[in-house]
Amino acid sequence: MISLTTLVKIDILSLRQKGKYMAIPVTKTAVETAFNYLKEVSPNFGDFSNFRLEEVTVSKSGDFSITLSYDTKGEFTFDRKREYKDFKVDKTGKTVLSMKIRKI
Repeated sequence: MISLTTLVKIDILSLRQKGKYMAIPVTKTAVETAFNYLKEVSPNFGDFSNFRLEEVTVSKSGDFSITLSYDTKGEFTFDRKREYKDFKVDKTGKTVLSMKIRKI
């Protein structure tokens, strides 16, 4: 399993919510939950590489909105595509409520 620290380095300054820091342990859990969910539901997960955490926000209700991105394998080395997934994770950080494809 890829650890969160190898997936992304969380910059504390980027984790501000209305002038206050988000709870880092819960944020880390929510990102790990989204990543693990992606791994479970993607049959071609082994073809993904270069994972990045793009965004983390917290709604007024406390749910997390998380965007993860990764490269997908193409037929050729130059044929890679960057894909983005938006996740909604509950306020405990332990349950994925939804996963959507983000069109760029």
